[in-house]
Amino acid sequence: MVSQSQQLFLTRLAIGLAQGLILYLLYRIADAKVWPAIQGTIFIPLLLVALTAPIGLSLSLGAMPWRKALTWVAIASAAAPCRPA
Repeated sequence: MVSQSQQLFLTRLAIGLAQGLILYLLYRIADAKVWPAIQGTIFIPLLLVALTAPIGLSLSLGAMPWRKALTWVAIASAAAPCRPA
């Protein structure tokens, strides 16, 4: 049986590995100079969400339930890249 702290560790490890993979793919896309890297209005928000969303999710998992944490991170990720007009 896996304890709650071990499960939290494994979940955070999986989130970190997924974040690393996504950031690596974004790096490869930027290095190859293909879409979406050539379109900054798409690439920069993708990069910001890839940098911040996993951190927010990882930090919130120990403090709130899964569903609430995912909702919170989704709302924060959707609002973060927005610029005032």
